[in-house]
Amino acid sequence: MEGLSGAVAVQKVSGLPTRVYLANTLTPDQAAKVLGHELSHVVDQLAGQIDTSGLSAELRSNYNTLNNPNRLRTDPSQPANWGKPVTPQNFGYKGDEVPREQMTEAIRAYLTNPNYLKTMAPKTAARIRAAVNANPQLSKIIQFNSIAAVPAVGEIPQQRGNSGQ
Repeated sequence: MEGLSGAVAVQKVSGLPTRVYLANTLTPDQAAKVLGHELSHVVDQLAGQIDTSGLSAELRSNYNTLNNPNRLRTDPSQPANWGKPVTPQNFGYKGDEVPREQMTEAIRAYLTNPNYLKTMAPKTAARIRAAVNANPQLSKIIQFNSIAAVPAVGEIPQQRGNSGQ
């Protein structure tokens, strides 16, 4: 695993995931992100590799937003505001690996912030939801909902910036 942050081992015969590996050199924040990414590969593999056709624009935008160090970190819903877009190719992925990495990052976004993905990439969220919720193995442990969460009555949405308190 030298040079890698994480990896998923798959069984040779079935192609099913058997183990997730993380580099022991990762900081706690890096380890959380890499673990989420690798577990999202597992979800994608168990779902039979979620179809990415017709989702290129959403997948590219989401991948750039989640991986571009030039975007404003205070608002994850905003795309990178300067510099070249970040793509899987920037990390050495080629060919058929590119859409898998993009879908994996979309799954990671859905797992960690469902409202973000449903808002910023609604077609991608619907495709993930359909694949995962219809899968007999995955639907026992994960359910994606189609409706965005609504704040409870009386709940105050978080405000950005300093309110003077």
